[in-house]
Amino acid sequence: MHGEVVVHVLEPGGDLAQRFAADGASAVPAAAVDADGRGLRATLDEQEFVLTPATGASDSLGEFLAGVVELAQEREQLQRDLEGMYPTSLALLEEASMWGDVLPTLPTGRTEEEVAETGARALVVASSAERVLYVRARPDGSCEILVHIVADGGGQPRAVPTPAAGRFVPGNGLVGQALRGSGAALLAHVDELKEKDGPESLAKRELIAVPVRYGTGANTHTLGVLLLMDKVANSYTSNTELSSQETKLAHAVAAMLGSVLGTRRVAELGKELETAQEIHRQIQTASSVKVAGFDIAGCNRACGTVGGDYFDFLGMADGRTLAALMDVSGHNLASGMLMVSARMSLRVLAGRSSSPGSVLTELGQVMHEDLMRTERFISAVGAALAPNSGTVELVNAGHLDTLVVRANGRPIDTYESEDVVLGFLAGTRYQGCTLELAAGDLLLLYTDGLTEACDADENMFGVERLCAVLEEHRGASAETVLQAVLGAADAFRGPVPWADDVTLVAIRACGPEEHA
Repeated sequence: MHGEVVVHVLEPGGDLAQRFAADGASAVPAAAVDADGRGLRATLDEQEFVLTPATGASDSLGEFLAGVVELAQEREQLQRDLEGMYPTSLALLEEASMWGDVLPTLPTGRTEEEVAETGARALVVASSAERVLYVRARPDGSCEILVHIVADGGGQPRAVPTPAAGRFVPGNGLVGQALRGSGAALLAHVDELKEKDGPESLAKRELIAVPVRYGTGANTHTLGVLLLMDKVANSYTSNTELSSQETKLAHAVAAMLGSVLGTRRVAELGKELETAQEIHRQIQTASSVKVAGFDIAGCNRACGTVGGDYFDFLGMADGRTLAALMDVSGHNLASGMLMVSARMSLRVLAGRSSSPGSVLTELGQVMHEDLMRTERFISAVGAALAPNSGTVELVNAGHLDTLVVRANGRPIDTYESEDVVLGFLAGTRYQGCTLELAAGDLLLLYTDGLTEACDADENMFGVERLCAVLEEHRGASAETVLQAVLGAADAFRGPVPWADDVTLVAIRACGPEEHA
């Protein structure tokens, strides 16, 4: 043995003597009894000692010594545990401070940039990151660096100008992966990056990308991506590797940003929808028009705030009236705006033309580029009515069949479309056909929102049910027929809401007594 400590027990009239000698031995288990069965080996402060009772000491001294050593070893372990907890405790304090500072002020930002900058500054402090960026996703598919925050020499955040390549198209880089992903955080080393010409190029070693999203399920929308780059050493830790702690912090800030920015987007969209709905109401055509020799009625039900269906009664250059019905694919704000554009063009074209076929031909040419760019289409049908006659010139651009209910009890006639929808092919020319309506005959134009309406068992209303209602009300006025059709569809649907816009136009030829 290299050295020992001899402990003299203080007894009446005795002295306490202590002799200490350095012990260079290692790998000797703590609290192991030595060869004579009375001494006690112990490792304290990385120094090994042998404690041997003095001659004449009581036999219980060994147990006492063992207790002393065990207590000292527990103290050492507690000290080591506290030292290990120190960086974590400070990190938790930083995180708690971030929540206390950020949560009350985040919603008060006047702009999207101010909100994002507040969150990015807090994330720099809490994560000890060298750099945090907020990349905003734009409606056209591109992205732009909206906020760029870096840590100064003391770890305090400051805003810096956006890099020259602040706007870019996300590809296979980390930003693109985060935008297209399921919402999970992505951590990567710079050597693993597939693309290094975007904002990812600002990272020196590692970076974390977290999408900023709002909504749930199928209604989840991605607003942008939060990028956290290069953890730096600070006063309480020398660790410079990004870990689950930094990922958790980035996720938390991204969730807060998504909640605040998403709520604002919804509110702004709500205002836009209110405006669009008001415009949509204002431009809707009157439900009827007076044309000598005809009884005409129309109606429109939009299943959303703004619909993509439209009907109108337009004066043509030759004195006829064009009863037109159009259906823009979709039933959202974009469809509604395309419908408004088509309506404006249709009114101009009809007023200078004497051919319904030419009207739809020119409309298709005018709308082609917009429809291709937005990946939408318009089906349309028009009936040109000559006053005081039963003559109708019908033109159909990829729309549903036109139904004619004969007053004499014959089967319902069906006039099918042989042309494509508007905007599908550039240069498409539409030709009309002429049909005669006898007194009491009724022509019906309608959109697929009617026939595709479903009940609770997902059965569709269909053309057969529609024809049955028309036959039941053969000879009735145009308005009566429309109300009967809608009533039957409502009864069929039950509690199931309309899934698409519904538009109807009924044109009935008047008898001689009605001409007066």
